[in-house]
Amino acid sequence: VRDAAILREAFAAGGAYVARGAGWDPFTHVPEMSRRFRGLAAWCALKAFGRDGYRAVVERCVDNAAAFARWIEATPGVELMNAAPLNIVCFRLLDGGRDDQATDELNRRAVDAIQRDGRAFVTGTVWNGHAAIRAAFDNWQTTPDDVAMLQAAVADVARSLST
Repeated sequence: VRDAAILREAFAAGGAYVARGAGWDPFTHVPEMSRRFRGLAAWCALKAFGRDGYRAVVERCVDNAAAFARWIEATPGVELMNAAPLNIVCFRLLDGGRDDQATDELNRRAVDAIQRDGRAFVTGTVWNGHAAIRAAFDNWQTTPDDVAMLQAAVADVARSLST
């Protein structure tokens, strides 16, 4: 950057909760602490739905995650990686008899295949050193039908990758 003062001015954020020192401040060189109104989305949702409406959205997201987690627990060849008390479900496909490295590769391929399928979106992650699949239920419009669509996509991809 030619002019460091411009960079500091663009990315600097103030507040009593932000400690400032006399030396180099890494937060003035990255966008994470810029002056974006981070609370706007939450404020708009609360304003539009009210406290009860917002609570209902959160409960619906958690219920969708719980339904998906129950399906995983009941489905052979799929493993729930952790308890899912909130809206994120971490799971992986199992392929009996394969070693950990092969199972990890299977799950990385599964993430790509589910995304390409287009019915649902999941991301890859690592849980306790193993490749896993992460489904986040955080959209206020997600319905039980969408959860069923994700279940079908996971089942179809698991079948296609096991052959």
